[in-house]
Amino acid sequence: MLFCDSVEEEARFGPVQLKYNNIEERVRDSLEAMSILNLKHDLPQALSRGQRLRTAVASVLSINPELILLDEPTTGQDMVNIEQMMDYFKNNHSTMVFCTHDIEVAMSYATRILVMNEGRIIADGEGREIIKNIDILRKASLTQPPVVEIANSLGVDAFSVTELVEMLTRRNSEVINSEVINSKVIKCEVRNSEVINSEVIKCEVIRC
Repeated sequence: MLFCDSVEEEARFGPVQLKYNNIEERVRDSLEAMSILNLKHDLPQALSRGQRLRTAVASVLSINPELILLDEPTTGQDMVNIEQMMDYFKNNHSTMVFCTHDIEVAMSYATRILVMNEGRIIADGEGREIIKNIDILRKASLTQPPVVEIANSLGVDAFSVTELVEMLTRRNSEVINSEVINSKVIKCEVRNSEVINSEVIKCEVIRC
């Protein structure tokens, strides 16, 4: 819940209550991490949904907690802000537990995924293994990310666009190399055959 009169005050609230010394540095760093430093004087209630969410996250980051719990952190965010936020947590080695229906974000950033259905945990494991299990995803009313579906249809084991492009490029390169090798073999056989035939003809002519 946001209840202060500005974004900056929201980020300052925790450090002030905990009587930290470097309050201004903590506030600035947390706002920069969530890309909302330019909104520090704005009224939180006047922000967009995504901006309010990042303000709430910044207010938590300013106290530098050991564990961060987030509920639907991608709600109202565009892809740029989602990646910036999640990359921040990943690069700072933050321990975070988050609930989400965004299967692509879970696949890209979670080291462990728990899938729930009707209040029960129906799967618990490493992200890629969970994403491969279509039956588990269906039970939770989830679907594989489009890039994974495309990769499956092409017979490729890829979980991102980058991986898919790399694997297809590698596969195409192998096919081209194979064609080149086969072409050399065919040319070699033809040339050898021509040489053999030529020698036979010459031999026959001499004998005549």
